[in-house]
Amino acid sequence: MDIVRQEVPEAVKQIQKAGVTVRMVTGDNIVTAKAIAVMCNIIGPEQLDDELCCMEGPVFYERIGGLVTKKGVEEVGNFEDFKQIAPYLKVMARSRPEDKYLLVTGLR
Repeated sequence: MDIVRQEVPEAVKQIQKAGVTVRMVTGDNIVTAKAIAVMCNIIGPEQLDDELCCMEGPVFYERIGGLVTKKGVEEVGNFEDFKQIAPYLKVMARSRPEDKYLLVTGLR
């Protein structure tokens, strides 16, 4: 696990206080990602077992129906499920490029 720079936890707190949702999307395994997220104040220890807060990229991709193209526009396969997950998702581990792209597509 990489060392968390000293200024990061406080910077995350300030960003959150300003109303910005901080999410960590990483290729690391879920255990490492959760540990780093707690150290950086992205999540609290009470959120470690929350399946909506912390999930792996392929699980996220499957749960929201992947990426589909409608009338030449890429969209989230099941936007209703995306809207139920996205507000809580703070850590996405083992994420692949397509998982990251799907998250950004849904957020746009």
